[in-house]
Amino acid sequence: MYLDGRLPEGYVVICAPSCEPHSFLVRRLGISVECPQCGLTALSADLIVAYYTRMSDEAVVVPG
Repeated sequence: MYLDGRLPEGYVVICAPSCEPHSFLVRRLGISVECPQCGLTALSADLIVAYYTRMSDEAVVVPG
């Protein structure tokens, strides 16, 4: 599970368990996030850290 972005309506979360990936919208991030389709849960703090780490990695431009 990971955060894909932020919309005015809330946060877009991608859930990719062993089955086909799917997305859902969360209005607010509480302590944890639960996928309404498969029941997978993740801590919001972990999702946020992974999101900003991924964004900073994508921002790094390698000269080539």
